[in-house]
Amino acid sequence: MEFIDTDLQPEETVVHGKQPWLGALLTVILPGLGHLYAKKYYWGLLAFVGYNILLLLFLYLLFFSGVSFNALIYTSLIIAFCWIILFAYHSHNIISQTNSYEFEYQRKQSKDPWKAVLLSYLIPGLGHAYIKKGGYFLLFALSYQFIDKFGANFIHPLASYWISLFFGGFVMLHVFHISQPNEFRYSLKKMLRIWGLMFLVNTMNFGLTLYIVFNIGQLYNINGTGMEPTISSSSQVFVNKHHTVSPMPGDIIAFRKIETDVVYIQRVIGVGGQTINIDDSGLLMVDGKEFIIDQVNYQIDKPDLSVFMKGPFLKNGPYKVPEGKYFVVGDNFENSFDSRQFGPIDKCAIIGKAVRIITEEEYEKIIDFFF
Repeated sequence: MEFIDTDLQPEETVVHGKQPWLGALLTVILPGLGHLYAKKYYWGLLAFVGYNILLLLFLYLLFFSGVSFNALIYTSLIIAFCWIILFAYHSHNIISQTNSYEFEYQRKQSKDPWKAVLLSYLIPGLGHAYIKKGGYFLLFALSYQFIDKFGANFIHPLASYWISLFFGGFVMLHVFHISQPNEFRYSLKKMLRIWGLMFLVNTMNFGLTLYIVFNIGQLYNINGTGMEPTISSSSQVFVNKHHTVSPMPGDIIAFRKIETDVVYIQRVIGVGGQTINIDDSGLLMVDGKEFIIDQVNYQIDKPDLSVFMKGPFLKNGPYKVPEGKYFVVGDNFENSFDSRQFGPIDKCAIIGKAVRIITEEEYEKIIDFFF
């Protein structure tokens, strides 16, 4: 992709050079592009590869580890911000030093339109404030907030994101145009290229996220209270579909009831050869020992309903799980339809292991982080 770099005024001497703030903008859109524009290919490769390594590391820790969600999100945001700012500054500095003194002197005589575009990319309307168009600043800043809030409350977050992207592109085009009112065609051509680049990069990020979510794992919406307090209704659970080998007691898994084709999210409490029982006090026992998970009460507190809650498979006393099968229950022990009613499940019914529980609030943070 090639950009025309010098804004020409008919009465001025032609002075060629590259735009430092355009380099910074390209780096913010995708680390490495600013250095590619500056023809510093090794620096561009470092910025691009390093950023994508950080992104893949974040995705791995998000979906395949038990790292605290908030700690992961905020740490990743800080690291990504520092990485982008460092290379944006570097690309700006390299281009400024490469340009001739005459070009830099001429460029600094007025408000830089590419700086205005960069500011508008970060916060719609901020570029207008930079060129002292306060009315437009208020208009676009308030409009963007309205679109963002409207999208979050009335339409899907992803749809809201794409609407915001189109709006942001319009704001960037507008601020560039009014910075150079006599060069509309010139402005339009360059800004359409930048907007197309933004669209391409964000589509790639979106595609990568979808690939991970739907090929390496699967997100399941939770509708029901059977796994409370561990998983509340309206939360989402990310299941790693490659973790299908020998779940251990305590693991939360997704499995499919072949008879109904319904997917369940429940906890494994016993594997083949282990003995499951509910004692006289209502406690869940595995091989004669109380089954304990932090903050979960596996006890029937209603003696008059104990026979019903033990279900067909535990009402007659201890039950030995057949080899190759898994006994599962819901953490909401007194209000769960599980192996006590339908029996142990086969290994072939297991979809994968749940590796991340995502609340509604956390889901919105993930959308904000990527898009």
